[in-house]
Amino acid sequence: MKGRRARSLTSAIVLSSAPLALCLVTGPVLAATVPEVVEAADRWRVAQAQSQRRVDDLGEERRGLAEEYRTVLREIEGLEAYNRQLE
Repeated sequence: MKGRRARSLTSAIVLSSAPLALCLVTGPVLAATVPEVVEAADRWRVAQAQSQRRVDDLGEERRGLAEEYRTVLREIEGLEAYNRQLE
């Protein structure tokens, strides 16, 4: 019974210390990549800002084209009314 209990205790100690050991081993590795993560985040923000500018530009272009379309439609309606008066 003592042997089984000792093995169980040893297993518990090993299992409970595994996360600590993992943190101690990976901690420096993760710390070394923080500048890379920050740089990647900065690149992502720049790309997002450029993408948003393209979206804004397309929206402005769409509004301009829609206004031009409405103007042409009004002009057509006016010319059709003028042609009806001439008949």
